[in-house]
Amino acid sequence: FDPSVTDKDGVTPLHRAAMHGHPEAVKVLLAFGAPKGALDGMFAAPPIVWAVEGRNHAQPGTDHIAVARVLIDAGSPVDWTPPAGAPGPERTLEGLRELRRDAARAAV
Repeated sequence: FDPSVTDKDGVTPLHRAAMHGHPEAVKVLLAFGAPKGALDGMFAAPPIVWAVEGRNHAQPGTDHIAVARVLIDAGSPVDWTPPAGAPGPERTLEGLRELRRDAARAAV
């Protein structure tokens, strides 16, 4: 399949893998050319922001810190400027800072 394909909302498989906390899927998608800088069509957010949102609703067996580490190591965008009307941008931005901090600690 084409790892750069998007759904009707501009969401890529990499966004979904990041949200669901699957670092191995993220690695495979990146290895096959998934666009690491893709911004979804709803919130103009890169995959790491989706990892933040997924972390807020984490299920057993997920690893959003490992997802963030893989994305960061691959050179994916790690910042986000919320568009007007984005729901709860302060919470998401704080979660992004925490996830990046936790990923940096995991790398040491």
